Amino acid sequence: MSKPIESSPGADDRPTSFGPSVPAFTFDAQEIRRDKNRRAYRLNALQIPLMRIVGFALMSVVVFFYDLSLATPFPTRGFLIVLGFNLAYSLGSLIVTRLLHDRVGGSRLTLLFLHLDVVAWLVVLHHVSGAQLLLAFFLLVRVSDQVGYGFRRAFYFNHVVIATYLAYVAWLALSQQRLAPLTEYLTIAATMYFVGIYISITGIAIETLRKRTGAAVRQARELLRQLDGTTRELNAQTTELDHARQQAESANRAKSEFLASMSHELRTPLNAILGYAQLMDLREDIPPDVTGHIQEIKQAGDHLLALVNDILDLARIESGNVDVRIESFAPAEIMAICRTQHIRAAQARKIRLSFHDDCMAHHVIADRRRLLQALNNLISNAIKYNRENGQVTVFCHAGATGRIRFSVTDTGLGISPDKQALLFQPFNRLGAERGPVEGTGIGLVITRQLVGQMGGSMGLESKEGHGSTFWIELPASPAAQDLPGSWLSA
Repeated sequence: MSKPIESSPGADDRPTSFGPSVPAFTFDAQEIRRDKNRRAYRLNALQIPLMRIVGFALMSVVVFFYDLSLATPFPTRGFLIVLGFNLAYSLGSLIVTRLLHDRVGGSRLTLLFLHLDVVAWLVVLHHVSGAQLLLAFFLLVRVSDQVGYGFRRAFYFNHVVIATYLAYVAWLALSQQRLAPLTEYLTIAATMYFVGIYISITGIAIETLRKRTGAAVRQARELLRQLDGTTRELNAQTTELDHARQQAESANRAKSEFLASMSHELRTPLNAILGYAQLMDLREDIPPDVTGHIQEIKQAGDHLLALVNDILDLARIESGNVDVRIESFAPAEIMAICRTQHIRAAQARKIRLSFHDDCMAHHVIADRRRLLQALNNLISNAIKYNRENGQVTVFCHAGATGRIRFSVTDTGLGISPDKQALLFQPFNRLGAERGPVEGTGIGLVITRQLVGQMGGSMGLESKEGHGSTFWIELPASPAAQDLPGSWLSA
């Protein structure tokens, strides 16, 4: 048995009751040491002395009934001597252990009294051995109660018990006091020895189990220590990631606010420039060469204003400040507006632009302005990235799932599969693959976000050399059903 840690426990370390305490699990070395001290004090200074008092009280009861059965008047002188000795010894061991526990060491005092107990038991054995010689086997209790500490401890105390008993027999032989035949005492001693060996052997299994349990506890403690370290690292990483996320969100908000502010700042003078250019274009006294310059100013201003609007829309979407007004309306309205806005651009590039509406019996449920913005973006891209003398076709048809699909098909160069996903990432431009056309690379990103805000979906079907088809699907309702307008904020 390993010796417990010996130190002077303070007032807070000593138990307030005889019952065991269950401390909280901890890795703190000082707290573990204090817990060991508390358990050592409870065992050596309280529990074992109290068990000794109970044991000697039971032996006193045995002596009481033995003397009560004698013909001599009760109480006998021998009973009083044994009773006084048992009380003095058991109470004295409790007092000595409590007083000297901190100075000598509880485990040393406990081991000392474990030896003295065997001698003290001989007082009771001597008193009753004249009638009950086999009560000598009671001494093997000391062997059995040490089995829990392992084979070597029990085997050692087996020899202590036999040596003490043989010394007692030798004393009886010398004093000739009620000595039975010597062979009977020696037979009992031999029998006690072998019985004690058998009891000691049972300690092997207990010792093996205790070692395995200790190893399992140590392994579990080490695993818990590793888990605690891993948990601390994860907590630290989580804190760092949370801090990084907050910084990224703050930077993203600052970026969106900056883009929105700059877009407003740029759009105000642009509107003024375009307004004055429009007024100048309406004047009849402007020379023809100046009129051409005014048209160039208007075209450049319109292009720049479109870029600013795209940036402003992207900033609004990223900051979550997009308002969507959902209502029910006929798709033909949007198709007509789109045709009017793009017919000239298509004619300028000699592209045939056609519209096919197969949704007469259905209304689309969406935001008019946002749907028009999305379709304009797709049609504009189809015209810009198409071949000259090509064709752009806009379809509108009702699906079987209660949704309306708008599709814009061009006869351009098409897009390879590995490049299609890049179209919906901001600031990714595929001009080298689709043709030398300028752009910001955010139009399709904005379009997909707006369609998603309206409860729809957007996709692409394309094959290199065979053109591309961009489609938008939105909820639909029967044409007779007119939904009231409602606002959704994203």
